[in-house]
Amino acid sequence: MTRRRNETKVERTYQITAQLAVTLTEIPRRVEFPTCPYCGDGDYWHVTWPTSVALARYLAAPARRDTLAGKQVLVIGCGTGLEAIVLAKLGAVVSVLDHIPAALALVVQNCGRNQLQPVTLHPCCWRDARALRRLPAYELVIGSDVLYDPMAARGVTRLLTTVLKPGGTAFIADPLRSFRTGAETFVRLMTATGWQLTSQWLRRSAPARTSRTTLYLLAASAFARPRK
Repeated sequence: MTRRRNETKVERTYQITAQLAVTLTEIPRRVEFPTCPYCGDGDYWHVTWPTSVALARYLAAPARRDTLAGKQVLVIGCGTGLEAIVLAKLGAVVSVLDHIPAALALVVQNCGRNQLQPVTLHPCCWRDARALRRLPAYELVIGSDVLYDPMAARGVTRLLTTVLKPGGTAFIADPLRSFRTGAETFVRLMTATGWQLTSQWLRRSAPARTSRTTLYLLAASAFARPRK
């Protein structure tokens, strides 16, 4: 990872594979954060977290990257846009969702920095069930570091059961935290609705080799229908 500082922003380059590097503008020294128009919360969208790097590398691995071309993908809690940009570079048709409009604007900026057309943007809070029902359906949903507490876990569950197509899949990456209430709530809710859920460990980015990330792989029933 290389970086170059200016007054308010940082440019960081992430080596995802030997052939694929992504350069992102981040805002690590931001003091005041905009809030969600719906729920009033702020967010941690302004930097790229190690979990995002681990998930991006997982998606770009040879076993998966060739299956992504043409796939309709939604990235939730999109942050700086790392996973969205990697997916677009691999040929997926990408949309991103975040409840902070400034995060979506940063993704657009970072798409341009990586010679990509802007992805489709959904300014939407996953606590807003009515707004979720207006979203298109997707074959694949991606999220990293989005299970930070039980309320967030309930929102992610609501989103997945609303927007994922029957037979679709989701990859949700979550860091190993000292408190696991969000992840535990998510697993309980998703298994209670009849989804197939498995998990595996991912190694985080090089500066954090001793840290681990859990990747939850979810499969919707071929006969599943979105919750209303």
